Amino acid sequence: LLAGESMSWSLAGTNGRSNPLLFSLTTQPVAMADDSQAPLGPSLPGIVPPVEFCGWFPRRGEISGVTFEARKGDVYWIELWSERLGFPCDPAGLVQRGRKTRGERGEALYADVQEFGDNEVNPGGVEFNTASRDPVGRLEIPEDGTYRVLIRDLFHTGSDTPRFPYRLSIRRETPSFALVVLPMQPIRANDNDRAVHPAAAFLRRGGTELLRVLAFRRDGFSGDIDLGADELGGGIAAGVSRIPSGQSVGFLPLRAGTNAGGMSRPVIWGRGTVATRSIERRAFAAVAGPASDSNEQAVPSRLVRESLVSASAVEWSPVTLEVPPGRVFEVEPGGKLTLPLGIARRGEFNGEFKLKLSGRAELDKTKEVSVPDQATHITVEISLADATLPAGTHQFWLQGQIAGKYRNNTEALVEAEAALKAAEQVLAAATGADKAALEERRMAAEQVRKSAEE
Repeated sequence: LLAGESMSWSLAGTNGRSNPLLFSLTTQPVAMADDSQAPLGPSLPGIVPPVEFCGWFPRRGEISGVTFEARKGDVYWIELWSERLGFPCDPAGLVQRGRKTRGERGEALYADVQEFGDNEVNPGGVEFNTASRDPVGRLEIPEDGTYRVLIRDLFHTGSDTPRFPYRLSIRRETPSFALVVLPMQPIRANDNDRAVHPAAAFLRRGGTELLRVLAFRRDGFSGDIDLGADELGGGIAAGVSRIPSGQSVGFLPLRAGTNAGGMSRPVIWGRGTVATRSIERRAFAAVAGPASDSNEQAVPSRLVRESLVSASAVEWSPVTLEVPPGRVFEVEPGGKLTLPLGIARRGEFNGEFKLKLSGRAELDKTKEVSVPDQATHITVEISLADATLPAGTHQFWLQGQIAGKYRNNTEALVEAEAALKAAEQVLAAATGADKAALEERRMAAEQVRKSAEE
């Protein structure tokens, strides 16, 4: 469950805290199953949607669920919670419509309308896995009548199995979305590297990094989601980005300026439109890992209080790509994009590297572009023949990898050399009695300088 849908509460006392209790939040009326008799009787309680209904999974020979009246064309979304509440269950729902005829003994007869199974939507992949056995789906009422929703636990079907609780939501269709933002994982060491690290967003001056934004689309919302960030400080600015219609993963680029430094707590947001109504959602921050092999073990992940972004005040990005500021580049669909590119190289990162066009799934098929050794200015020509981009304005970026010699924590060496020089000057001006102690001080400073150099 994402934050905003639930919260944990513990009772604090003089002898410690109790185990946490989970409170789920809803804006709909709440109804409860009458569990004064066990097992549940053959009748199902009647409800009036929209509603949140809480009940117990039935054992063999029992039934559980609700009945309600509906009219043709009504649209509801039906969602079950149980596994996400921490119970070892496999919930399943079956919607049936009451027939106009009755059985031989006068009993009500029902016809199956729709089944609801596992929800396998998982925009976070192994890094932030939200796939669940809890079902969710859209129900459009085919004709006026009495309907019932039968609930089962496919894991526990015997007469003596445990009876776990469930939460059933029958709500009017209300398209919306929720967002979760995660730092990007470090570059993989090789093709067999499947480690997931609890990374943090970190930038060097002049550099650009991406935040990964997951969209959890609800009740059929499929529109574009524009992304942005507020409360960025420390010389960091956010670029323009969007999660395109029908997609669930986007990236928000952050850029560190020439005077960047320090840490900020940005508020990442997304804006979409439903009909003529604009909706805005603040992204929940998350962290994943550690896991040495995501193929062999489940990756731990959780939500955190806030996003954190930091920038180095002393270190520069080894390679920076620059395009003419304020330019909008136009190209015909399927044509070739000509892009003048400036390349700032720092330190010993002068080799050849390749650039890949990214930012939309349609661009994955475009070919990489080679940047020669020592090059500081090139004109990149990118063919969009294989990218079926619709007409409109799109944001994209170029990214790549380069090898070079890297020196870490160079400021420590500067400080150590200054300290050694000061110790040598004091020693040179000293007289007899003080020289032994000052020589030890100089030798200690020399050792610090060597360690910093290494």
